[in-house]
Amino acid sequence: YLQGTGVQYKDLDAELAQTRKRGFAISRSELIEGAVAIATPFFDRSGCVAGSIGVFGPEARLTAARQVKIAKLLMNDAMELSQALGFGGAAQRRN
Repeated sequence: YLQGTGVQYKDLDAELAQTRKRGFAISRSELIEGAVAIATPFFDRSGCVAGSIGVFGPEARLTAARQVKIAKLLMNDAMELSQALGFGGAAQRRN
């Protein structure tokens, strides 16, 4: 599925592992030059990803320090949403 995208499987695999470890994904100038997107998943009662929540904006306003703060807020909100959907915790999560 990566054919023609310019993305190498090993690079994608490493990025996904890093995303799982930190709990959120971040995109910088990938689709739009100067744009930043931060997103984190929320889970249903069976531990499957039910969706994601995120923030998108210009890099000039989303400095590195702000990106970290926003990521933490998103992860907290995602956990609350997951709990509202019946998710029991990280041990229950399915990747």
